[in-house]
Amino acid sequence: MPWQRAAAKPDAEPPDAAQLRDAAVRLLAQREHSRYQLEQKLKRKFGAGLDSAVLAEVLRELAADSLQSDERFAEAKCRQRVTAGYGPLKIRVDLQQANVDPAVVFTVLSEATPDWLALAKAAAQRKFSLPLAEQSEQQRCARFLKARGFADADIRTVLFD
Repeated sequence: MPWQRAAAKPDAEPPDAAQLRDAAVRLLAQREHSRYQLEQKLKRKFGAGLDSAVLAEVLRELAADSLQSDERFAEAKCRQRVTAGYGPLKIRVDLQQANVDPAVVFTVLSEATPDWLALAKAAAQRKFSLPLAEQSEQQRCARFLKARGFADADIRTVLFD
């Protein structure tokens, strides 16, 4: 299909470290990436001919030069998800899927200072007309907030207070 990227040619020469670094910097210029995400994108771009040792060295250099940082990625992702109205459980899952170190995830979420209850109320208010009288609507709202990653205690407070 015309809109898909062309895969690397199988008989093409494997990329050197400079080509890998250039491609990685272009990706990082667009947005923050976790090390795992960056590695996966470079593997897809350059295909089977990619030398994993060269890729690992390039990723180490990018981290050493502070061009790539899992901590910075986690902070940016957390800010973005809080702004979009997601709760701490969903943010934790998103960061885990990006293979961010659990200690970094814990630190970022503990340093995040939003009022999770207020965020849950705002998310519910945007979708539903609070307070909800019917039990079926309360259940729908509870499922919605659970899918958004809010804690059970916050959900109960939104629904019943």
